[in-house]
Amino acid sequence: MPMITMRPYLGEADLAPLADMLNACTEADGAGEWTSADDLRRQFNEPGFDPERDMLLVEDGDGALAGFGELWLRPPDRTIDGRLWFRVHPRARGGDVEQSLIDWAEERMRELGREHGVPAVIGSRPRTAESDRIAALEQCGFAVARYYLRMEHPLDGPVQEARLPEGFTMRPLAGEDEVPEWLEAFNQAFADHYDHHDVSVEQRRYWMSYPDYGPEYDLVAVAPDGTIAAVCWCAILEEESRRSGRSEGWVHILGTRPQYRKMGLGRAMLLAGLRVLQDAGAVTAGLHVDGDSPTGAGRLYERAGFRTAQTLVHYRKEL
Repeated sequence: MPMITMRPYLGEADLAPLADMLNACTEADGAGEWTSADDLRRQFNEPGFDPERDMLLVEDGDGALAGFGELWLRPPDRTIDGRLWFRVHPRARGGDVEQSLIDWAEERMRELGREHGVPAVIGSRPRTAESDRIAALEQCGFAVARYYLRMEHPLDGPVQEARLPEGFTMRPLAGEDEVPEWLEAFNQAFADHYDHHDVSVEQRRYWMSYPDYGPEYDLVAVAPDGTIAAVCWCAILEEESRRSGRSEGWVHILGTRPQYRKMGLGRAMLLAGLRVLQDAGAVTAGLHVDGDSPTGAGRLYERAGFRTAQTLVHYRKEL
């Protein structure tokens, strides 16, 4: 096999070559997300992410990037959980690069397990079409735990009217001051979902610093007593829109507190988010959803006009 070299992330000088490698993967696969050096810089500055310890780059014998892996860690509880996201350049697939990235991630998670004195668990979520990544994970003992769907909705026609239950109102989030109340609603809405970990104030405020964040896309439904009952956060995806030549929207988060479910709030918030995206010029909207969502979110999206575009497989391994 051709010689490969593994090394840590070296900072700014790696951003443009790494974006080029990831976009080569997206182009070859005909699926995935486009990225840019600016996108990666923001991603690597996320609160709680340590690029020096939780990233690995793989170079081929000519010094060109052949692979990339990053571990996203959840706060330790009874276990310490890490999500491995890795990509391999099309010319280097099916060899040693996938194995090297997985071996590194497993050893890093074992190290963290020893550090915190709890068992380590690692997960990864390739698309069903990514046969090389799937084969590598299965050869390393990962097992299927869940399926997720990427769904899309064309916005070239009228969006259905959003109708709130009597006494409820909808408005944009009232800036950073309202983040704690938003987080309380969000964390309660997703507490019964698979693989949920609470989001921190620092994390939420960092999301609001993204260039594609707009307060008009960050909606809350308010109950008659003033409680935030449901949330819907959308965005226009800048890099994807630039690449495709059309404005592409995304529904980042849609959730309803348990005590306010079965009232039509989720549907109303989703439709309101789609209307905001359409008014901003988006011609399509996408989202990810758990294929076995306990709230039946997939059925909600289908009734609203979404259709499945891709399926992702969540693999899991206890170390």
